Order: sequence, then structure tokens, then C-alpha cells
Amino acid sequence: MLALNMESQREKEAITVQELMAKNASLECSLAEKISLLLDKDSLLSEKDSAILKLISDIEAVKFQNDQLRRMIFGSKRERFISTVDIHQLSLEFEPKTA
Repeated sequence: MLALNMESQREKEAITVQELMAKNASLECSLAEKISLLLDKDSLLSEKDSAILKLISDIEAVKFQNDQLRRMIFGSKRERFISTVDIHQLSLEFEPKTA
């Protein structure tokens, strides 16, 4: 009877080990799939991050251009023309005089 008990216990352990091996293989397969999904998501995130950085730099460039144009249009105008013509220097006439 004791021998029979030990034998049935060994069969249960053998089945349990086989079941554990099958479950382990299933879990490893599932883990590999999840790792693959994570890698795909990581690559997608890096692509989106680079696109976001490009858009941010484009926005900064447009803001700079906008600021420059606003300064040109609405900025104060303090420039004056001060002639520095020397009276001893000859001048060129662009249209000939008629006789």
C-alpha cells in the first residue's frame, strides 16, 4: 500500500512537472509577445518625440519671424537720412541734360 501511495504521488509530481513545463513555455511565449509589443510602442514613441521636436522648432522659427515682422511694421522709426556729401566731390547725373 505504501508503495502504491508513493507511486501515485510520483505520477502526480510527474504530471505536475509536465504541466509546469507547459505553463512555463506558454508564459515565455506570452512574455516574448509582450516584449515585442513594448518594442513596437517604444519605436512609435521615439518617432512621435522626434516629430514633436521638429514641430516645436518650426513653431519657434515662425514666432521669431512674426516678432521680426511686428518690429518692422509697428516698431519705432528713429532712422533719419543725414547726407554726408562732400562739397568737393563731383556728382554723377543719371539723365543727360538736353541742350
